[in-house]
Amino acid sequence: MTTNIQKRGRLLLPLVLGTTVIMGSIGIASAQTEIYGQIRLSLENSRANGTHPAAWKFDSNGNVINKGPRVSGMKDQGSRLGLIGQEELEAFTLIYHLEWGFNAATNDETSTFNQRLGYLTLKNGYGALTVGKIENPFKQMLQVKTVTSLSNANWNAASMSATGDLFQGSMGSINNFNSSMMFRVGHALLYTSPSWNGFNFDVAVIMSQKSDQPDYIFNKRRDVDLFTANLNYFHDSGAYIKAGYISGNTEKPGAKAAHVWGLSVGYVTPQWGVNLYGAVGETKGLATFGVGNERSQNYWANVRGLNLTPGGYKHTAYGVDLTAFYLIDESLMTKVYGSISYGNAKKKESNGLFHQNRREENKLNIWAVGVEHKFSQRTKVWAEYEAMTVKQSFTNTTNRYYHKQDLKNNRLLIGMRHDF
Repeated sequence: MTTNIQKRGRLLLPLVLGTTVIMGSIGIASAQTEIYGQIRLSLENSRANGTHPAAWKFDSNGNVINKGPRVSGMKDQGSRLGLIGQEELEAFTLIYHLEWGFNAATNDETSTFNQRLGYLTLKNGYGALTVGKIENPFKQMLQVKTVTSLSNANWNAASMSATGDLFQGSMGSINNFNSSMMFRVGHALLYTSPSWNGFNFDVAVIMSQKSDQPDYIFNKRRDVDLFTANLNYFHDSGAYIKAGYISGNTEKPGAKAAHVWGLSVGYVTPQWGVNLYGAVGETKGLATFGVGNERSQNYWANVRGLNLTPGGYKHTAYGVDLTAFYLIDESLMTKVYGSISYGNAKKKESNGLFHQNRREENKLNIWAVGVEHKFSQRTKVWAEYEAMTVKQSFTNTTNRYYHKQDLKNNRLLIGMRHDF
């Protein structure tokens, strides 16, 4: 019985997509619907315990005792299936967008789709109003048009790690060189302005209705969980500059909110591009202390998880990323690209709950290179290498010490992608 239910669930999404496309193609309700997808597969060599050291094991002195052997295997790099369409109304254009992710490499026959996007947009000459699950506008401000956002293996970015570090760590952390940082956000209400001579802005709030939603991050407040505002300027030459702000309380009720500012500048042509972007911010809550690897957890063991908001705690972080690409042939089908990143996070107690005057500092370094070749506009092969290092230091009342053993990891990937 369970197997049959699981099979019906896996068949439901393709059936819905197929029905939607057929109805759209015959002009039901004057709507236009397109189906699209990506299959993204790679052969990856990395640590068995994962790219990020959250699962690594440390001894009582903070030395790594198990980070897993290096292993190779076929992995999915973000395959997806979606539909997007629009309907012309009297005063607006209605845009609808649904997208699901799936693992094209798994051998698990019970594997299902997971929702990536799902929103409705009303658009006219005065701008666009969007509701649902969307791409994080702050991330879009920082990373759109950068090599990091276009890398086939989703490279880490120090600016993303720094932002996630300040939002409780579960959305990224510098001492784990993890930059997941809420790529997409649900329960969103977004306004995007029209463009005036290359300028436009967007404002968004995330509201999860605390009493009704089980979301582990956005189940903290009765009204607005996150707020972000971003200003963009694009010149016809290919130059652009973007700035943004994101703030919110994703910690325990009553904790201090995190505040992060971002800036992105760049220049892009059909043959080459360069981009510099970064983020800096702070929070004064306790929930980020001890988040990350076991070194940090052990150091802040008497603080971690406390539902308290005493003064004397401050967490600051910043990250900077430089990326570039160049198409090396006249057909513009072969591209080389790379990135260099640096991040820093400090967690400090000054006459706080335990009056220990302690501080943790994490320094992150990342570099990555890649090459890709397009067989067509929809099919390409690629190879990428990414190296990451974190140096940690801890201070008590009288002493400061560095761990001589830095946290290091790297991964090598060779892959193929087809868009349809």
